[in-house]
Amino acid sequence: MFKRLLTGIFIVAVIAGFTCLRMVHVAFFDAFVLLLMILSAVEMIRARKASGKILFEKLIFLYPIPVAIAYIFTTNLISAIMIQFLSLIVIFIMSTGIELIIYAVNRKSGGAPIQTNDLLSVTKNTMGVILYPLTIISFMFMFNHFGYNLGYILIIL
Repeated sequence: MFKRLLTGIFIVAVIAGFTCLRMVHVAFFDAFVLLLMILSAVEMIRARKASGKILFEKLIFLYPIPVAIAYIFTTNLISAIMIQFLSLIVIFIMSTGIELIIYAVNRKSGGAPIQTNDLLSVTKNTMGVILYPLTIISFMFMFNHFGYNLGYILIIL
């Protein structure tokens, strides 16, 4: 219990520090959000692997970079959201394609047939990690680039 309390205090202090650094420049908070996305991906991958689930790790790490670039370098919020959505679609298509190719090669070489329930399970696991927590955390980029005061309120919420 005491360890969780210390961890919680540390996390609140780090978030408060980066929120204060936002007054200097929004790029500090952007770097924090990108780091948070990457660390969350690593933690979710570890949790999924510990439960015996297979996923495409490298595809997961392709997601934070275009999302960060979209929110940092575009001036239009709709464009940034569209780039984020397109990144999700591209990773989904890549994951599905890779898994179907593996399935076809396995089938062609006489390997054991994959049950219907297992088909696209790697894609589901991969997209699960991307949607939760990465996509949820990525909205902090959007909050950071709103109006000055509204951005603070949304980040605190």
